[in-house]
Amino acid sequence: MLNVWRSAGRFPLPSAAGHVSFYRYASPLRSARLFSVIERSIEDPDQQISDLPGGRVAFKALSLPARLWVIVEGKARLIFPAEGWRPGNSRVTDPHELIGLTETLAGIPYSATLQTISKCRFYSVQRLDLIRLLSVDRSLREDLLLTFATGLS
Repeated sequence: MLNVWRSAGRFPLPSAAGHVSFYRYASPLRSARLFSVIERSIEDPDQQISDLPGGRVAFKALSLPARLWVIVEGKARLIFPAEGWRPGNSRVTDPHELIGLTETLAGIPYSATLQTISKCRFYSVQRLDLIRLLSVDRSLREDLLLTFATGLS
């Protein structure tokens, strides 16, 4: 089997993600398989499950990504700041949506602010834990790639 990683060099995810978030233009990213794997892998609920009341900020735009956020229940709003001549905008998220996935994998700052609308429960997964999950489960990697491809089309 051809090793794409070695033959093509490192995939330039930071330059692919750039300063413009996939979330601004793409469909919401959801992966039922990743959600269930994350749910089963939670070892320390106090570290990986967050409950936030409505009106609270989970993370701010341009802060370094510490983790992937998965909305378990409740509604939140992704708020995109204005960029140059583009006005800022926002959109409402839904349960099971993956928030901060590209930023967490690429190690780049979040491009939006996540603010809860109603009481929300989140799973959060740190970058190294996410990479570990993806490295041991081939079908999960494939599912995530399909999720990306579907979300960006």
